[in-house]
Amino acid sequence: MQLQLGLVSPNDAKVEDVSTLKPGELVVCEGSYAAQYAEEHWPELEPRSFKTLTDTMAVFKNGQAAALLGDEIYLSAWLKVNNGYALSMRSIDDPRQIAVAIRSGEDDLCSYIDKHISSFIANGYSRKAYEKYVESAVKDDYSSILLKNAE
Repeated sequence: MQLQLGLVSPNDAKVEDVSTLKPGELVVCEGSYAAQYAEEHWPELEPRSFKTLTDTMAVFKNGQAAALLGDEIYLSAWLKVNNGYALSMRSIDDPRQIAVAIRSGEDDLCSYIDKHISSFIANGYSRKAYEKYVESAVKDDYSSILLKNAE
């Protein structure tokens, strides 16, 4: 699956350029790719990170931050059920492929996972799971990206 970062901000105070943010006004989830990206590319913003996505979103929704950086697909789905916010910056970084990570030397585990992923694709389970749990949240916005490797 591909991952790209997006920036969410309130509709009445859209952040369309990160240079307008003051230190501490950007929030990210600790340990995420968004946190890593913000720290590497915008260290002057001193992004605040929180242990869980729930905590990060709560700080943002409570108005304690001007913008939230995260996975664009997740944020787009979140926006569909949270009014008053916008994806004010899209595709901030180059697309990245993400996948299950397995420690080197774990050949049996790797084979097991590959086998089951292949069977999920072959028997249509991944498509059914997408339709049941994801499709209504993302609609057509990201279906081509999400389904690219699921069929």
